[in-house]
Amino acid sequence: MSVLNRIFGFAVLVSINLAAAGGNAPLTLENQHLAISFSSQTGGIVSIADPETHHEFVSQPSAEPLSWRLVLKNRSGKEVTLENAQAAPPQIETETDSLTVKWTGFDLADQQDVLDIRMECLLEPDSDTAYLRFWVDNRSH
Repeated sequence: MSVLNRIFGFAVLVSINLAAAGGNAPLTLENQHLAISFSSQTGGIVSIADPETHHEFVSQPSAEPLSWRLVLKNRSGKEVTLENAQAAPPQIETETDSLTVKWTGFDLADQQDVLDIRMECLLEPDSDTAYLRFWVDNRSH
């Protein structure tokens, strides 16, 4: 391993701690200002905390934590509500300063596998702000 690779690897470890334990353990995206933990089962937000003070901003964590709820209307005007806790466990991809969660294959009425949702959480190394972005791919008629 070159010196440059070791320095880069060390810088990544110092600036961002992205821990992913097996099983049901939450996935945590963390820097010196903020730590956000996501459920590996639902992709929902389990914890938002200040690593220095250990102050927890989520006062009552849920057994099935949410990160989104989507309300759609069908042609007759009836509302259909979807949320991440209803879905099968999502696909989760981690990078140095981001976490991407994908829920795929939602059914709407008699249409199968027509809706996918992707969420990205970005927490840059020296930032006190996390950015959450959502994409909805709705292929229903």
